[in-house]
Formats: sequence, C-alpha cells, structure tokens
Amino acid sequence: MRVQTLHAALAALAVIGAAITGTGLLTVQATASTPTPQVMDGTAQSTNIAAEAPRGRWDPTTGTGELILDNRSYHTVFQGEDDIEAWRNTDGDVVSGTLLEGESGASEGDLLDLTSSIPADQATGRYSSAELTARVLEPRISQVTLRNQNGVEMGADAAIPTNNPVLVTADWNYVQAEDIQIAVVDQSEGITIEKEVLAASPSDAQAAQLPADFSTTNLSRVTQGLGTTGHNTAYWLLDFTEVDEGAYTLRIEGSDSLTANDAAWTTELSVGEPAMPTETTTALTSTTPQTETTAPATPSTERPSETPTTEAVSPRTPTRSQTSTVSPTQTTTEVDGAGFGLATGLLAGLVVAAVVTLRRL
Repeated sequence: MRVQTLHAALAALAVIGAAITGTGLLTVQATASTPTPQVMDGTAQSTNIAAEAPRGRWDPTTGTGELILDNRSYHTVFQGEDDIEAWRNTDGDVVSGTLLEGESGASEGDLLDLTSSIPADQATGRYSSAELTARVLEPRISQVTLRNQNGVEMGADAAIPTNNPVLVTADWNYVQAEDIQIAVVDQSEGITIEKEVLAASPSDAQAAQLPADFSTTNLSRVTQGLGTTGHNTAYWLLDFTEVDEGAYTLRIEGSDSLTANDAAWTTELSVGEPAMPTETTTALTSTTPQTETTAPATPSTERPSETPTTEAVSPRTPTRSQTSTVSPTQTTTEVDGAGFGLATGLLAGLVVAAVVTLRRL
C-alpha cells in the first residue's frame, strides 16, 4: 500500500512538473491539429472570344492570324494587310467571304470583302453589314525623331559625326497589326549595314528618353513593337564609329506586308568626320597689383602713467575639508511576474506533499 501511495505521489509530481516547465504537450497537440491548406484548382476557365476582338488571335511579329469583328465597335483594319487566316464574329463563327458596305465619305458605296487580304487601295472609312462592322485606315509611320548623344533633337538632314551615336525614335499607327523594322543602307555599295551600326550603350541624355521598363538591349534589335519588345514605340541606337564616312539611307517600315506609301519612312544621313571634343579654355585675368597705401603715422600723445591701486587681500582661513564616506550601493534584483509566483507556489506544494507522503510511509 505504501509503495502504491509513493508511486501515486511521484506521478502527481511528474504531471505538475511538466505543467510548470513548459507547454511541450500542448505544442505537440497544436501542431498535430493544424489543418493542411487546400490548393484550389483554377485552371478551368472559359474563353470569351468577344473579349479577344479584334486581334486577340493575331501575331504582330509576323503580321498573321485571325481577325474578330462585332456589330458595333468598327474595329480597325489597314490597307494592304494580308495573311489573314480567318475572319470571325464574336460567337466564334467563321465569316470569311462576307461583304461589308461603305457607309459614308470615301468608302460610301464601296465594298469590303473579308478575304485573306485587304487591297492597298481599299477606300478608307466605315463599313458594315447586318451583323459586322469594320473601319479601314491607311497605315503610316506617324513620327520619327533623331537625337544626338546630348539628347538634342536633330534634323533628318543633319550631318552626323562618326563618334556621335544617334537615338532614333519611331511611332506608327498600325502597332496592333504589325511590328516595324529599321534598315540602314550604305549608298556607296548598296548593302544594308544595320546590324553593324546598331548599338545598346546610350548616353545618359539618350537613356533619359527611354521608358523606365525599356531594356537598353532592345536598342540593337532590328524589329521592334508589341510582338517583340512589348512597346508601342520603337527605339534604336545607331553608332557609326566602325563604318566609313559617306551617305547612308535610313528606312523604317512594317516587318511584313505594310511597307508601301506612308507605312514606311525614309531619309538620308550624312556621316562625317568625328566630332572634336570641345576644349574648355580658362581665360587668364590679369590682376593689377594692389599698392599698399601706408597711412602717415599719427604722433601719439603720451598719457601720464597711472599708479596702480593695490588692494589689501585678507588672508583666508583654511577650511577643513570634510570627507564624505559613501556607503556601498546595494543592488537588489527583483523577480516579478505571475509565472514566477505560480511556479514558487507549486514547488512549495510539492515539497509539502512529498514530506507528508514520506512521513506516512
């Protein structure tokens, strides 16, 4: 009986001790009860073809794909587009071969045949049928800007030093339909040299003209646009350091079929001698030596000397210094907190319980 009582007391002490020393058991239980997060499967999504209109199935890199039209938006297509694989309505039905009639202006009375290509001389304007609408525009390069290494805009006919890289910026209205490309032709030999002169190291002033998310490595890409760089403005850097002086032709046009009339832009560049660095001359300013003017000395008038006054200083009685004895400071460490009080009480209870149990034995 005494042995059983002793065992019971020891078991009680172990349980209470575990409660005092930590929450290991509780931690294990909490960890075991943590639910495993479920991964939701969101891969199944329906495709809405109306949201893809007009060129969600079109590749501007190659200028090919499908065109999607609806009955109200008059989505834009361009003169001269070809490689149209199919025309569709917003239900996904193929409507190739449908005829749309011009509504007004230059297109009035004309017909737009939804075939694999749009004639280069198709009248511009709005076209419609009972279920479909479209608008035909002329493709064009809308703006081209040349900037020197100082970021200053240059005229298209300006002479370009061989050691002065030029930043070329181009905008075009057929961004959604086709990317554009640059060509540099050496007129003396009739060969293209754009891959020799394209560079990717702009000056600080030229880099300031680029969008923040435009990588400078794209400056040396021949073809640019939504399909290649993801930008609707093209930026090229031309460095003529390694080529001969002379006349060059710069041409920008569509990368596929949009290359005629205003869809292209051409100018001539005159590449000349390297620009000489501007020397900064520091002008030497002659300094007139300053003549020190010595003012005539003013004769001083001697003042009668004053007899110093002697103050009688009474001797001070020495003060007895008092030495203060500093008692050592006692450092008291306070132990506070509910946990400490609880632990102390429980330990005291354990001690008492142990003593009582041993006496009974």
